Amino acid sequence: GVGAFCNVKELTKVTLSNSLESIGDEAFSSTSLTEVVIPNSVKTIGDHAFSYTSLTEVVIPNSVKTIGRCAFAEVSTLTKVTLPNSLESIGAWSFKNTSLTKVVITNSVKTIGDGAFYATKLTKVTLSKSLESIGGSAFSYTSLTEVVIPNSVKTISGYAFECVSTLTKVTLSNSLESIGDWVFNH
Repeated sequence: GVGAFCNVKELTKVTLSNSLESIGDEAFSSTSLTEVVIPNSVKTIGDHAFSYTSLTEVVIPNSVKTIGRCAFAEVSTLTKVTLPNSLESIGAWSFKNTSLTKVVITNSVKTIGDGAFYATKLTKVTLSKSLESIGGSAFSYTSLTEVVIPNSVKTISGYAFECVSTLTKVTLSNSLESIGDWVFNH
């Protein structure tokens, strides 16, 4: 449920039930969680579910379709995430201010929310061939050097790659219909 273990500072490890279908909003937010095993039964990870924890690595199982807003935000210790082939959307600010350096957005992902990877340490990203939209500030303040926008992308919202001073090469989608303000501004 919502806030089930929120602010339980002593909590460092959790193994979830194999029948669990949803991890509620703020379920483990602001705990000292360093390790979690998410079972294959989980379909959704709620808003702020693991924000402000101490996770270092997360494997999201192939059953998960959506990652909620700020689900792993402000987890500065998070250096590795494995996204599943079932994932359809990455919520706004999901991985904001984490220490991720690379990420593969699997081919099932259609939308990347606003600020999803804002202020991470990303140097490399592989985008989904099914991706349709990139939210505002999605990759702002990262260290990307190259971005290839797949032909499936129709919309890139404002500030999506703002303040990425390391970016030296951009390949845009042939089917791009809308590009927002200050997308590559730095």
